[in-house]
Amino acid sequence: MRIFVLVAWCCTWGLATGGEGLAPPEKSLPFSLMDLDGKVHPLDCQGPGEIRVFVFLATECPIANGNIPTLNQLHRELGRTGTAKLFGVVSDPFTTRDEAARHYRDYQTRFPILFDSSRQLCERFQPSHVPEAFVVDATGRLAYRGAIDNAWEAVGKRRQVVTRHYLAEALERLRANQTPNPARTQPVGCPVEYPPLDRPERAVTYHRDIAPVLLFRCAECHREKGTAFDLSGLEQAKLQGKRIATTPCKGPTAATRQCTPFEKSLLQVWLDRGMPPGDTADSPGKAR
Repeated sequence: MRIFVLVAWCCTWGLATGGEGLAPPEKSLPFSLMDLDGKVHPLDCQGPGEIRVFVFLATECPIANGNIPTLNQLHRELGRTGTAKLFGVVSDPFTTRDEAARHYRDYQTRFPILFDSSRQLCERFQPSHVPEAFVVDATGRLAYRGAIDNAWEAVGKRRQVVTRHYLAEALERLRANQTPNPARTQPVGCPVEYPPLDRPERAVTYHRDIAPVLLFRCAECHREKGTAFDLSGLEQAKLQGKRIATTPCKGPTAATRQCTPFEKSLLQVWLDRGMPPGDTADSPGKAR
């Protein structure tokens, strides 16, 4: 089984590394991610009273794959109550967007899978294993992190009967305006490791890292026959690379079009490394 290697880039959520403590409120996820069906999800837009669940997965982790039916069922239940949204998250740098789409289609996944191409969401939550669930309550506070249930006592040691459904129990308590108990459990699955920033595993490329940023931040105006210079493809982005990294958006919706510090760092790294195209299998295509 492949070890899942993810890269630490920017500020973290601030979770405790041990014990039961969770982070203080963190109200902003100031970026958008596209799911594997092409729908864009602005993560900084949380509806009133809305609870959000992010479950980190990986295509080559058997325990993560084995939890898909459980998560499908939870997704159906949440759809009936309407109080929470469930997202799967794929941050594995060795899995392309096309591979992930095929995999979760084959597994008949019913909930949206966010493709965390530059690992922004992964860096915010810092999962230690896949699968690992994170619940953000209606105030933006991290209310639960850990295992989906107690089906696995350890890797290779599965219980015959599941007696605790930690994730579902946490959501039930939140709906009742109660604090999840436990608020943190130990996930069982495939470990996630974070190499240093200068490791070659973290190659910033156009199709995986830059195209999503330009799509979410710039495509409304910066397109062919648009109101500003064209950024609709790789060659156009290479021609305008320096302008992208240094020029603030001056469009009518500038507040939502400004790149985050993380996105600016991606653009700068991409420029510094010669603007590599990367694998077209990582391309986000057109958003819907």
